Amino acid sequence: MTQIRCFSLLPLCLVLFCTSFSGAETPGLATRRRRPVALVQVQQWQRLLVANRDSGSISVIDLPERRVIGETVVGTRLSDLTVSPRGDLVLATDEAEHRLLLLNYHDGKVTLRDRVPVGPSPVSVTLNSSGNLAVVASSWSHSLTLVRLPVDTSQVPQRISLPFAPRTQLALPDGRTLLVADAFGGRLGVVDLVDRRLRHVHDLPAHNLRGLALSSDRRHLLVTHQVLNPLARTTSNDVFWGLLMSNNIW
Repeated sequence: MTQIRCFSLLPLCLVLFCTSFSGAETPGLATRRRRPVALVQVQQWQRLLVANRDSGSISVIDLPERRVIGETVVGTRLSDLTVSPRGDLVLATDEAEHRLLLLNYHDGKVTLRDRVPVGPSPVSVTLNSSGNLAVVASSWSHSLTLVRLPVDTSQVPQRISLPFAPRTQLALPDGRTLLVADAFGGRLGVVDLVDRRLRHVHDLPAHNLRGLALSSDRRHLLVTHQVLNPLARTTSNDVFWGLLMSNNIW
């Protein structure tokens, strides 16, 4: 299954945004402020699940018909969303309740299965390559919470402390390595999921690391980030023309 950020499917986000205010496109959906923050596709691109930050809900979009067909409130303030390889288990992070939400998806419907406590202020969730381990990044607690799937309520999830506030994650195909990006600075952590430890931290001359992806040959890491020019000034001209801060990809 594919996990997508909202900016990569902007037209669909705009459809959902308009629906959230008018309510005319899909009868029965309440008029509310949703603010989509994460998307995942299920049913071989027949359905799209959307995590709404402000409403704490998951919207279901019928992609062929391009319309919202349902919505379920599952939390308070959602921050991320991912789905298991089989597409039946959906994971969402609730930033306000400090929980990992385990959701069932079947036939266009989302139901809440369980809530797992994680580190304060969870901002992202990812799965390892085999889909049996969920990793939740919590920014303000500078930690990762490892949740074994299926969840055993008798066990306390393990945590890994980090020297920075994490946000974006990327699980590598080897099944044991996880890359974690600094939410504010330029640090990139390499985590060993088998030994449960932080292996190394790379310092990049950048900040606001927001995208991690492997190249098609899986030999190179692509990183989207910003760079602040120390020689530029905080004038309207330097800001307008991108001289003060630039958006880049490595």
